[in-house]
Amino acid sequence: MPEVNLDCKAPSRQEVEGWLDRIDDVTAAVREILNEDPMEAERRRKEREDRRREVELQERRDKVKMRYDPRYYSRFENDAFIDALLKDAGEPARAGGKAKRFSGDESLYSLAERVSLNEALQMKKEAAAAVAAADWERALRLYSTAIGLDVVDASLQCTLHNNRALVQLKLKRYLEAVEDASYMLREEPTNVKALLRRATALRHLRRPLDALRDAEAALKKDPSSREADELLQWLWRAKREHELCADFQHHHPEDAGHLSEAVGALVAAVSERRREGTDGQSGVKESNATCEESDDKCMIRVSLCVCRCLEITQRFHRGAAVLFSLCNGMRPLMELITDLLSTVGRDYCEILRAHAVKEMLSNEMTLFSSLRLLSLALLGSESCADDLAPAAVSELTNNLSALLLGVFENSPTGIRTVETTAVHSPVVAPLLQVVEALAVRFPIEVHAAYGPVMERVMEGMFQEGPPAPQQLFFFCGALEALLSNQSVAEAMTPTLESIGTRIVEAALASGPVQLKEAGLAMSVRISCIKGACAKSMASRQFTRALALLLPCLSGNVELSLPTRAEEALFAVVYNIFLQEESRAAYVKQWHDVTVECCTGVGSFALCAWQLLRERILANKIQAGTSSVCAKIMAIMSKFTPFDQSLREAIMRDSDFLWSVLKYVLEALATLPLGVALKSDNTVFETCDSATASASLWELTEHTTTLLAALLSKKFLSTAEHLESPDRISMLLRIVQLGGEKNLVAVGNAALICSFVPLDSCKHYAALSGVDILLESLRGVRTLLFTLESEGKGATSQCGNARAAQKNIAIALSRCCTDESQRERLRVLRGFETLHAVLEQQSN
Repeated sequence: MPEVNLDCKAPSRQEVEGWLDRIDDVTAAVREILNEDPMEAERRRKEREDRRREVELQERRDKVKMRYDPRYYSRFENDAFIDALLKDAGEPARAGGKAKRFSGDESLYSLAERVSLNEALQMKKEAAAAVAAADWERALRLYSTAIGLDVVDASLQCTLHNNRALVQLKLKRYLEAVEDASYMLREEPTNVKALLRRATALRHLRRPLDALRDAEAALKKDPSSREADELLQWLWRAKREHELCADFQHHHPEDAGHLSEAVGALVAAVSERRREGTDGQSGVKESNATCEESDDKCMIRVSLCVCRCLEITQRFHRGAAVLFSLCNGMRPLMELITDLLSTVGRDYCEILRAHAVKEMLSNEMTLFSSLRLLSLALLGSESCADDLAPAAVSELTNNLSALLLGVFENSPTGIRTVETTAVHSPVVAPLLQVVEALAVRFPIEVHAAYGPVMERVMEGMFQEGPPAPQQLFFFCGALEALLSNQSVAEAMTPTLESIGTRIVEAALASGPVQLKEAGLAMSVRISCIKGACAKSMASRQFTRALALLLPCLSGNVELSLPTRAEEALFAVVYNIFLQEESRAAYVKQWHDVTVECCTGVGSFALCAWQLLRERILANKIQAGTSSVCAKIMAIMSKFTPFDQSLREAIMRDSDFLWSVLKYVLEALATLPLGVALKSDNTVFETCDSATASASLWELTEHTTTLLAALLSKKFLSTAEHLESPDRISMLLRIVQLGGEKNLVAVGNAALICSFVPLDSCKHYAALSGVDILLESLRGVRTLLFTLESEGKGATSQCGNARAAQKNIAIALSRCCTDESQRERLRVLRGFETLHAVLEQQSN
């Protein structure tokens, strides 16, 4: 007897009457279709089509005329644009365009057309409710049924296909999603939703180049779309991965062939193992000996395939990792790991007693080889993560966390033994490594399972003294990966207050440079989180640990930090300074620590200043080192007000600051949009170009901040530093190029322009000063209007825009002390803009 759903509510009287009305309409429509004369029906259909086209054309005219009412003409420089729109609206619809649109006039439709249209609208409404409830199967059925009605409204038909594309994505039916999104794009090629949905589907179908075109078109149509921007960045990285894979296959065809064969064999062996398990559960009778022998043979084949894949992936890393994913190796690998954990994990003791890899059993060896392969694949290829379901990741992380706790705390029997507390067991590092790899790709899922036990795992690592470097390295890597996600970082604040500083100090004090780099990377993340954890990093002990990492302070010439680690070190100092309540005390602490543990080298700030000068004067500005220089300059700009010896050193060599601006502008000139050149003349893609541009603008921001502070407080002479037209030209160039890239740099450059002596204002005419400043002022005002209309008036970007607007207006006023420049401002109709800004500032 079928179950009765007691929670099901009976339909209301209104709903029943609605259904009856719909049935009557459908019946009448069917009767009309069966009884109508074909010739007469065709004639009426043509009449309706003609009237619909007339109505549509009139609606388009009215819409354009209403939208571009003369009261709003001020948005355009002239009426040419409006005239073109009106002309376009007056032309008949182009062939192949949207010939059919629904009009509210029911006389334009037959009864059958009206009924099918109403039914489609009702199904669309019900499908939207199903989407809101995440009932994707029901939504798919409703959208498909509505599409099958083939309504006369082409716009509705496109919308139904576009909405169904979203449902297809949720159900992982990517080919069908491409088809539905393409239907929409044939009618409306710039529809952002359809472009993003097709790009997402193509991403999962491993077509990054095709997906990239759609994502770029979507971002071009809607530059503010965060989804389009994130997808575009991911696709750029995926494109780069495919290039690495192609390079691997081209230069190492034999190894690539072996890897493809090994992945194919792995897929077959795991499938065979699954079938044997299914046959055993379904009651297929075989002797125990036969079953064990068959399982052992299958496990040997699996183990050999895993070892072969691991060997090639370890040698060629990223290119091989991408090929492993493209050959569909991730799903069988995850299935194998899950199965092995379910069997091996039943008895931790066999693993915990393994103090040497050779003592592990075959299943344990295969498990840890598989975990190693999984971590290499995830770290080497971002696209690998698309093959893993979040639920599977959560289950795997739970199992790994349980194994780690088994190592450091109790055996399954509850008896604490020497074996269970052996922190140097070879199982710890592989487990932490795969947790790190999973955290890089799935921070939210990993935090949910691993976060609650992280503190206990760390205590276990430290229970017998300093942890092994390899364990500490992977623990730091996992923690940094989790902190890269903002929501996870906020949730982890209490944990960080407990373990953050201790872990970082242990990493910085260790021997391997790679571990120091991991510790610095993690400390950057921690220092960005406000709270007790960041404040604890301002301690004298932590400051000393940082000081000993710099060769110029420690005297250890053999210690050479990689560029990324060096940048992280200065970034940590800068972040801690910003969060310190007593900044003067923090600067003094650096001076005292340097004098105490680094004798004969002067203060930290002076050493950093000297390092910056030597690096820039020797190599100018390079794409690879500009980010480090930017971080050092940031510290100079913040430490200068509190360190007199540093301020005097900068004042003695103040021309160097102008040299930095000159080198930055030269470097920016080699970074055109889309493609840029590195110092070794190799081409890098848009995302790398954007990164290089951002670091150069960051260096510009801090350099101009330092210059503006010294000039405004009269530490530097404006007559001496701003009499040269070349320097004024550099400042105007920064104002012109800065735009939205760095509003602080634009505001600083404009502020310095306002310090130009009266005798030097004559240079503005030759440098088009009024033109540049007015254009920049109008651009900033437009940005401010957009931010405020979007409800972003309280953001830091809006605050920077207001400060830049004020400084540009002051600089423009200063520029107009020359009569020729005032006349130029009148020609450009800029007095109204300038007056509006100055009046706003006065109020």
